[in-house]
Amino acid sequence: EKGCNGIIAFGGGSPMDCAKLIAAMSTNPLKDPKYFMGTLTLTLGLASVPPIIAVPTTAGTGSECTIAAVISFPEEQKKYTVVDPKICPNVAVLDPTVLAKLPPGMTACTGVDALTHAVESYVGEWRNSMTSDYSLRATSAIFKHLRTCYANGEDMAARQELLVASFNAGVAFTRANVGYVHAIAHQLGALYHTPHGMANAMVLPHILDFYRAGCADSFADLSVAAGLGTRQDSNDELADRFVQATKDLIRDLEIPTYVKGFPASMVPVVAERALNEAHGNAYPFSQAPMKYMLELGYPVPVYMTQDQCENVVANFVDPSAPSGSKL
Repeated sequence: EKGCNGIIAFGGGSPMDCAKLIAAMSTNPLKDPKYFMGTLTLTLGLASVPPIIAVPTTAGTGSECTIAAVISFPEEQKKYTVVDPKICPNVAVLDPTVLAKLPPGMTACTGVDALTHAVESYVGEWRNSMTSDYSLRATSAIFKHLRTCYANGEDMAARQELLVASFNAGVAFTRANVGYVHAIAHQLGALYHTPHGMANAMVLPHILDFYRAGCADSFADLSVAAGLGTRQDSNDELADRFVQATKDLIRDLEIPTYVKGFPASMVPVVAERALNEAHGNAYPFSQAPMKYMLELGYPVPVYMTQDQCENVVANFVDPSAPSGSKL
């Protein structure tokens, strides 16, 4: 209607993801937003998308360089994902000055969001030499600069390093994907409106504990990248250091440990929804056969059962929430 020829996405993860969907719908105006959810819906539908310029105002989501957009549907209390190369921004502008006044709490949560992207893309089964390099570089920078940005948001050199780290982690996970941290965090966000970065930061330490036995070698690589040791140390020792250092970082950033209003009675529901997402069962075959076949799930390095997932999710119960309450 206005003769625009592109989209400028200015903001954090949610505004950038929203802009991606706006771009998709601007050239496909008759489609319901739900139509675009899933994998390759634009590519398979031969749909065009106008150019997107992304200007991130947080250093964490990586949406400025990914082929994904996570969209909330409040009426269903669910989050769905669009995954398509056509919504990847054409240009990313990494300007640290727009982050100068970002509050410490948001700096912390979005920074750990980026760390989660780096970790999950590195330990997953779809990683390759290119994504591994981006993941390790992101991990190194986050451990070096996140505490600095948290303590002094006007340190532009540190802000710039963190922006690049977030971008690098985004490049890694848009190709190598994520895992159980995101699967659980998405449910906490959809049901209890927990900000995505905060939810990831809550969940990450517990998933590291779950992965520890099966991911010692990968954790050792991440540990060296984080400056926690050298190759002269054993992989088990390095892996333990990485898990503990991540927990220490999240503690120092004063990130909450539980979800407000989340009762114990909802633990099985959150766990089941998380596993459906992680294991590629978000779209029932009877309702959306094409989306079901294209939904591959997350390339997790260790398989999680319902009971194991419930044990993890139980850590986020609000101790003041009535035990019998639902939503």
